[in-house]
Amino acid sequence: MTSYSTSLPKVILAITAGGIIGGGLHFLFSSSYHYLTWGRVPEHTYYILLASLAGAFLGLLAIGGPLWALLHLANLRRPICAFVAGAISPIVALIGIGVFSPGDFRYIPAGFFSVDLPMMMIVSAMVGVAIWKLAYSPSTDVARGTLP
Repeated sequence: MTSYSTSLPKVILAITAGGIIGGGLHFLFSSSYHYLTWGRVPEHTYYILLASLAGAFLGLLAIGGPLWALLHLANLRRPICAFVAGAISPIVALIGIGVFSPGDFRYIPAGFFSVDLPMMMIVSAMVGVAIWKLAYSPSTDVARGTLP
């Protein structure tokens, strides 16, 4: 079985790239939705891009980072683990919003669980695999120092 190792510069690069990929995909989907719905490009495109990137970075730091640290400490460093962690992170975010916000889920639009949540899970799973690809590299026994 292959073991994977990482370093702090790779982690910083992976989280930065994950935020850019996730924010870019959100921007692409929200702008496409706006264009298909209203027939024009959004007026404040730069603000939408900035909000998309900021939201992706905050999501990675608040949910993805701790989840990644737990998986790393548990030695779950394979690509399938990154895929599953990315896929469940929107559910974790939704539970966190429900637990730590006042009131109930009345503010969530109709159809969120049938359309938006699966799309968010697919996109965040792809971002999780991209982060894994950038952060981890196979380590050999020589690199770990176990061979003489």
